[in-house]
Amino acid sequence: MPNSMDTRRYFIVNGKGRNEIFLEDSIGQGGEATVYTIRHTARMQSDEKKSVAKIYFPTSSKELKAKKTEQKLNLLIDIWKKNRQQLKGICFPKNLITDEKNRCVGFLMRRYQGYSLAKIFQCMEDRRPSSMMWWPPFIKEIYNTWTRVELATLAINIIGKLETLHTMGLLMSDINPSNILIGKNGDVFLIDVDSYQVERYTCPVFRPEFAAPRLARMRSQHGVHITLEDEDYAVAVLIFQILFCGQHPYARSGKDSFDEQIRKREFAYPLAYGSTAGIPVGPWQGIWYSLTPEIQVAFHRVFHRPNDRDYPNTSEWARLLKDYRSALEANTIRREIFPTTDAVLRQKDTFLGYNTDETVTDPSSDPGLRMFETTLRGDRPKEKTLFVEFGSECIRSYAEKEGRWRYRPFKTRHFSYITPNGRMDTGRLADNAQLRGMAAAVHDLPPEITHIRAFGGSCLRLLPNRDQVVATLRQTTGLHFGILTCEEEATLLADMALTMDPSLQKETLLIVDVGGLAAELILRASSGDIKRVTMPRLGRQTLRNWLFSTYPGGNMPATVFSTHDAAIREEISRLPDDVRPTAIVGIGTITSLIPRGHVREELDADGLKNKARELTSFLSSCQREISSLHGKAIEDYNMAAYGNTNLRLALPVYTCIMQHFNINHLTALRFGLGKAYINHFTKYYENEEHHTT
Repeated sequence: MPNSMDTRRYFIVNGKGRNEIFLEDSIGQGGEATVYTIRHTARMQSDEKKSVAKIYFPTSSKELKAKKTEQKLNLLIDIWKKNRQQLKGICFPKNLITDEKNRCVGFLMRRYQGYSLAKIFQCMEDRRPSSMMWWPPFIKEIYNTWTRVELATLAINIIGKLETLHTMGLLMSDINPSNILIGKNGDVFLIDVDSYQVERYTCPVFRPEFAAPRLARMRSQHGVHITLEDEDYAVAVLIFQILFCGQHPYARSGKDSFDEQIRKREFAYPLAYGSTAGIPVGPWQGIWYSLTPEIQVAFHRVFHRPNDRDYPNTSEWARLLKDYRSALEANTIRREIFPTTDAVLRQKDTFLGYNTDETVTDPSSDPGLRMFETTLRGDRPKEKTLFVEFGSECIRSYAEKEGRWRYRPFKTRHFSYITPNGRMDTGRLADNAQLRGMAAAVHDLPPEITHIRAFGGSCLRLLPNRDQVVATLRQTTGLHFGILTCEEEATLLADMALTMDPSLQKETLLIVDVGGLAAELILRASSGDIKRVTMPRLGRQTLRNWLFSTYPGGNMPATVFSTHDAAIREEISRLPDDVRPTAIVGIGTITSLIPRGHVREELDADGLKNKARELTSFLSSCQREISSLHGKAIEDYNMAAYGNTNLRLALPVYTCIMQHFNINHLTALRFGLGKAYINHFTKYYENEEHHTT
């Protein structure tokens, strides 16, 4: 019932004249008004019986303010009468409510029943620590059959109503979870329409948690005219809260309040390989990685480094959310409200290449790391040399036979021994059966092999405990293993590429080598100058570790590979573009695309992208869940799936680099560091008077 001190009488004007109404129970109260049910009378029209009355507090309905309120309400009533069908579910004013002196004191609106988003998700109402916003009671008890499909549908329905408002020149302005009601079957109702911005009538207040950076920088927000871009920012906050069950995008681990994060725009959720340390404790990381990469990118546009004019609009959000829902309905993305996170490791605990805090010095400063040659038969003249290369997955020996170099692989798979901090487990390395078998094979070499030169490039050079690894290799095999400097390795690879294709001499050549632990980019100018960039996050094994530790079972390969590709694009977008290559050579993983018996293949970007799509289809047919494409099981029963997974992970590295430098063709050459080293050695250093590396 109205306050007993309130003696006013209330009237509505309809087609039959001015009729008195009688207020009954209060069903809601805000900062300026109270909403009441009304007593049904015989003179009421049927539609009015489904309505409730919003009555402003007496202090809010005087003089100039009351006049402006009446003008705005009349404008909203006129909009509603002209667009009733499109505005279903939006609680527009239908009739003015006046007092006995014919002064506007409120309005009549359709009653809709449901729970507010604020109650469903408990978001922002009491500013509780974000770590406690876990399993909101309404989700657990009332909406307990919901999945992420329902969350996506909810966001889509809200976006649809906001888009309708925008086409009619209205902005919700005060986007507030308390003013969005959800029915039991998921229907959406928008209330508090009289606060919307329309024409010259601004919204009197809006919540700071939803304020765009432009508004947050203002000393006073009272009466500010909201722009569509401001609204787009607030919409992104709302969508984030729906998909994250009430969590605010700027909530951060270790922080009970996120006011500072809002001010500094510190967004904790990474796009590619960034740290996840700031993500609050709870299910939030699992939710983030269950989103499509396009939605992740859209959130980054808004929250990472917000640009006042570059927020996704409602149409773009509608498309992204519909694509997300389609993936959920097809079971290609985890559908649980809180996706299982047991298998989702925080990236700081996942080996992402040589990304450690330990300083790795140049090997040239340590003579013990520059011992390459082992003499087998010192009492005989030097005849033939066996070369041994320490690679990312195996150790290869190269011997010349009948004028051709032939290699034998020892499949040690030693890089599975790397721990999350990037160090290699030397105990497991010493026990490796293949490595011990290699030591035995050294004793059975033919007598013409008098020397062995063992070497490693970045796979050894960048290990934090490389001294211990080299010592273990020497102790187990009896061979010296030397480490090339990055300059030496770059020179060897560039020299080999030019030997195989002399026409590249006049080009500004970029050699892209995607190996097991890193992608190496070697830029050779036509002058002979060489520059080198190591991207340790983009090696095959590194990508496998990141991909398969981030996405647990239940995610389909096609969707996860799409996210993987987006992560690679983000990483490569940071490459400098001040030096522009004119030609690209691909070595490493891509050489598997060279036909047997050939040493080169011309490839174009479209063909490589088509190949990636073919591999995605093949791998999806092998295994429904991405987790089944990783680990010992897939290697044991389906080596084709294992090799094709590696190729599928590496292909986007090549294509994104081609796109970054706007070069559509790539020459794949079949050689690696082993052949490059032998080529360099036999070309320049066969003479005994040269002291070689």
